[in-house]
Amino acid sequence: MKLTTARKKFKNTWMAFKIERKKPEVEGEVLRTAKTVDAIINFIDRKHLNDVYITFNGRIFPRGVGFFF
Repeated sequence: MKLTTARKKFKNTWMAFKIERKKPEVEGEVLRTAKTVDAIINFIDRKHLNDVYITFNGRIFPRGVGFFF
């Protein structure tokens, strides 16, 4: 599955994604999704997984919030 497709399919959740191919597009396998990052980290620790991409597939900040640096 393509990473872009997985991010759309599992919206507003944390996802553990195993990358299998990087070019021409990032493709791989969704290993697990969860509502909290702790659940994903516990899953990875229990399975002793390496080289897993962890991402949140949603808005980190509420709509309308901005930051100046």
